[in-house]
Amino acid sequence: MCDELYEDEDNTNVHDGDDDDEVAVEPCDVLVLGAGAAGIAAARALTKLGVKTVVVEGRSRVGGRAHTSDELGAGMGLDHGAKWVHGACSENRIVQLLQEEEAAETAAETRLQLNPLPRPSKEVEPETRMTPIFQLLSTEPSLASLSPLLSSTDAFSTATTASTASRSTSDSDASDSDNDQHPEMVEETRDDVAEMDPSVTMTRILLPAMNKNNGQEEKCAIKAMEPSPAAIQVAKDVFDHLMEFLEDPEAAIRQPHHQNRDDGDDANGLALDLENASLQDILLFKYRQQTQEQLNDSTFAQLCQDQLIKTNPLMQQALQILPTEEEQTDFSRQVMALLNLEINLFFDNWEGAPVNEVSLVHGLEGTILPGGNRVLPGGYGSLIKRLAQPLLQQQQQSNQIIRLNHRVVSVKTLSTIEMRSPSTTKIQVECQVSPQQDDNKKGLPVPVRTKVFEASACIIALPLGVLKAAVQPMDEEEKEHLRFEPPLPDSLCHSIQKLGVAVMDKVELAFPYQWWPENMERFTIACSHLNQNPTYHPWTSFIVESAGGDKQQGAITGGTPNVLVCYLHGDFAKEIEAKTNAQIQEECMLVLQSSDLVDRTTASLSKSDHVPDPLAIHVTRWFQDPLSRGCWTFYGKGSSPKDASNFRQNIECRSRGLFFAGEHTCDGSVPGDDLGCLHGAYLSGELAANSVVERLKAPTAVAVGQ
Repeated sequence: MCDELYEDEDNTNVHDGDDDDEVAVEPCDVLVLGAGAAGIAAARALTKLGVKTVVVEGRSRVGGRAHTSDELGAGMGLDHGAKWVHGACSENRIVQLLQEEEAAETAAETRLQLNPLPRPSKEVEPETRMTPIFQLLSTEPSLASLSPLLSSTDAFSTATTASTASRSTSDSDASDSDNDQHPEMVEETRDDVAEMDPSVTMTRILLPAMNKNNGQEEKCAIKAMEPSPAAIQVAKDVFDHLMEFLEDPEAAIRQPHHQNRDDGDDANGLALDLENASLQDILLFKYRQQTQEQLNDSTFAQLCQDQLIKTNPLMQQALQILPTEEEQTDFSRQVMALLNLEINLFFDNWEGAPVNEVSLVHGLEGTILPGGNRVLPGGYGSLIKRLAQPLLQQQQQSNQIIRLNHRVVSVKTLSTIEMRSPSTTKIQVECQVSPQQDDNKKGLPVPVRTKVFEASACIIALPLGVLKAAVQPMDEEEKEHLRFEPPLPDSLCHSIQKLGVAVMDKVELAFPYQWWPENMERFTIACSHLNQNPTYHPWTSFIVESAGGDKQQGAITGGTPNVLVCYLHGDFAKEIEAKTNAQIQEECMLVLQSSDLVDRTTASLSKSDHVPDPLAIHVTRWFQDPLSRGCWTFYGKGSSPKDASNFRQNIECRSRGLFFAGEHTCDGSVPGDDLGCLHGAYLSGELAANSVVERLKAPTAVAVGQ
């Protein structure tokens, strides 16, 4: 590294020893673990200062969970992981990098496009927190607004037209607001808005059609229906009541309990520890469902049905107005399906936190910058790859910065006895180096070799899921998890265990032609026949990826890409990961074929009026991936922003020369330091690099690990 930081005391490349099998140790100033956004940011910052830096990455590519490629052969790169630029404003580090790129190259592909799917957050107005299905409402739910809907002949009519008008208005208003706050982005944003067609989000409710045989109901074919405006009103009112528990949980448990309670004490005399409770816990507590026996998710679903929906005043009025039992049953199923869908989209999809895992007190405290959300036409993974390109260009082994196919096995802090120089702490990192694809062209097995690096400081930019596996392996016999020697401090281990890791996967499908309505960009499916409940949601959200972004003639389709991507979350995503692609395609196609979304008005004679089989399928498996173990971070039960801060402020780790970076380390201490966001991850890498430089400037450091 440069002389102004400190003078290297030892340039020896190999430790002394007579063992012929001893592994060579490569020295460097700083070792960065992981070549995702945080690792690339740290390496860029350090190398600019002349610090000798090595980045080890277990994959054969950079980017980590930001990965863009055309696995379908459809002529369009897809973001398999990170996609949205959240909080696209001047304080967003990613936006700053894009502006720097444009200033240097004026590259057209780096312009930000308006994101038609606003991500809700606690800081924005309630209207923008709604998912598209609730944006159909022109007024807040009320008894006065519900009666005309139910009494008219259009009670169960289509809501698509209203969707278009509402989305167009809300998107325009949001865009103007963002541009007023951040005038430097006005030209880009408004150009993109002007070029976009009005987006349409369509929703279908799949219900089992019921036949009565000798007085007994029998399930038969699935029927698809568009949600009625009345059902949307009731579902939103129920959801708003649910959200009151998160807004003020203390007030929620002080409110009178269910009318059937026989005493005024807390449920069964139990106290609810709000700091260690989830949203599910407060519902079970409030309605005296939390007993000594173990409750499962189906019980929670029944609780929503019995205590949130049936007791809702709007729901009670609706059941009184509807004349027949069949209409009442269908209406009840609609409301329950829509409520489940909204809970899934708000918590699992946007927050990444299932209702049975999200912190009741801190679950919505993730800081998000203002400015709305944007997508990158070239893909988020492509941006990280461009940022890493200067580091990748150093190909010679003596100066090579990024080492791909190097999976970290252990991180060891050397004690003063083991070190040749007792004045500073040293960290040794052992990696298993996988062979390159062209290392063995004959297809014969190539042994995995071991590589050891030694540095004065180490930036650990590995995902939280990997750290969780390190401190508490999911499988006792698992040999792939990372080891720390000595173990990480107990306080940090507790923080790692308490923070939650979201799981989101994508099922990407390329079709021979567009069979869905022309202007549709997204559709959601609420269903009551697939065991859908507030903690388990199959096949809920599909996005038409060919609706925007860069397109080329696809090798598979031979023309414009026609790609649908289904977003899977939580336990259902984990379940799907264990299946083969053929099984996944069969299940997904069954849902699509039942959804009644085929655009028969534009189907030509050469195209049938049913959903065609896909030409290709690609499925992400982020939870099974040992290098990710999930996606982004959320505040789980018992966790708080202090747990994110613990990564940076842990004194023992810093004294050992261990520094952490990644979206899980973001505590909101500076603008843009946002938990669970890629721009926060990138900023965290730069902050970690600054801390490392300060350490290297110090004349001495305390050695630990005796």
